[in-house]
Amino acid sequence: MNHRVRICLILLLLSTPTWAQFLVLSSDPADGATHVPTSTTIRFTFSDSLDPQANPQGLPVRFLAISPRDSIVIDSVYFSSDFKTLYMDVTQTPNTDFVLIISWAVSINGDTLARPYALNYTTAADYGQYSISGTVFLPDGDPTNTYVIITPKSVFADDSSEGNPAVIHSASIVLNSQGTYTLNYVRNGTYWVTGAYDTDRDGFINPNAGDFVGFYDADGDGEEDSVVVQDGNLTGIDLNLFTFTPYTVRQLVDSARTLAHQFAQDQKLLFIGTWTDSLMEGRSFYWHFIFYSPTLGYYTEMTLGVFQFTIDTSSSSFMPPDAVEIPNQFIDSDTAFQIVEMAGGLLFRQQYEVYEISMQIGNFFWIYADDPSKVVWYFEYKGVSPQDSIEASFHAVVDAQDGMVLSTTVTSIDEDPAPGRVQQFRLEQNYPNPFNPVTTIRFTLPTSSRVILRVYDVTGREVATLLQRRLRAGTHKVTFDATHLPSGVYFYQLKAGKYAATRKMILMK
Repeated sequence: MNHRVRICLILLLLSTPTWAQFLVLSSDPADGATHVPTSTTIRFTFSDSLDPQANPQGLPVRFLAISPRDSIVIDSVYFSSDFKTLYMDVTQTPNTDFVLIISWAVSINGDTLARPYALNYTTAADYGQYSISGTVFLPDGDPTNTYVIITPKSVFADDSSEGNPAVIHSASIVLNSQGTYTLNYVRNGTYWVTGAYDTDRDGFINPNAGDFVGFYDADGDGEEDSVVVQDGNLTGIDLNLFTFTPYTVRQLVDSARTLAHQFAQDQKLLFIGTWTDSLMEGRSFYWHFIFYSPTLGYYTEMTLGVFQFTIDTSSSSFMPPDAVEIPNQFIDSDTAFQIVEMAGGLLFRQQYEVYEISMQIGNFFWIYADDPSKVVWYFEYKGVSPQDSIEASFHAVVDAQDGMVLSTTVTSIDEDPAPGRVQQFRLEQNYPNPFNPVTTIRFTLPTSSRVILRVYDVTGREVATLLQRRLRAGTHKVTFDATHLPSGVYFYQLKAGKYAATRKMILMK
């Protein structure tokens, strides 16, 4: 190659723009810091200015975790003049290990955070000396940016899903396509190792929406296993990530019958049902079963599904004990769904925004009175017209054994406000504000709407869901009791149909 050609190539390479990723560059305290004061300022510095308008919950940053949440109070949040540094004044308990994970942020140029950031620090004099390491496997994908955490109880435990999240003792981010990770600062103890991959990069982990989760399964039986750290490092703690797969009812019915027969052999299956808020083509993440035992004289109810198992007995049910038993052979839920779709369900979904689908099988003689002995599939779609917010429902009854469509109906309720009623959506300022610890939130709906009212802290973390159902047009009020929350600034956001609004409130204890 002559010198002129070589020089031209070098100039071409030098003139080609290189796009820098939007990242968290540093934090203070640094990862692994000890002796952190109980009253301090936490700092995160980004490679570019944050967009202060990016997040309606108050911050252009989302935290996947601030743990342990009840051991830290965020007194104030502010930014540097160039919006490259986020400051959080906090008060925290002594001798405590903390984990903060930034999962999402938006720069002034519209770039989202290229890599999550995990900060581990402690207010104690020293940190754990040991580590846990292994490899994360993502099916047919690159596991880079997978979150890996350890907790002293399973994140899938029942009380974790009911607002009592497991405390995170250490967190790490997978930084390579090979999937290797290392959790540092681990103390002696028993832990559950969990991984999660945010597929759509929205800063939340929602397996129902396609995000991946995984856990350590030492014996490959599909059940998570704990690990024990005792005066040494652990290696080879591998995680296989997976997505939740919804079930048809026939995939679970045999297991349900086996469990019911443990109580009594004469258990009659009277009802199976589920409710979903998205289209799953006749599948669901859980199904509810109701059995009745004539000899015992009580009902056995159970819910089976993805990481969900409950079983209970009761003396009463909406299903009468003499209802016709669901036969062993019946049309599966996915087949019934396709029949319903062809019978009008698809047309209804094209005309309305469907927000809920219920699927139930049983001897519903009060629904199909033409033949009180028949076992039927009963489907209900609930939707809202995108043009005028009119609520409507589609109902279909299908013979559970031969698939014959027995009836279909569509009902709608036009709830446009009458003359003199308010014509605008409005979210009012809570009163009193500041408050301690109870306040009232008022809002007005011009039409019947499915309403979601949630409360967020200044980090964008959801701390309460106050409403999540359909309300009629008019003025409504909701009482918010913040007894369990620390003092600080919070935001409440109302979503109703095409409307959305957010307001700030201050809790002062």
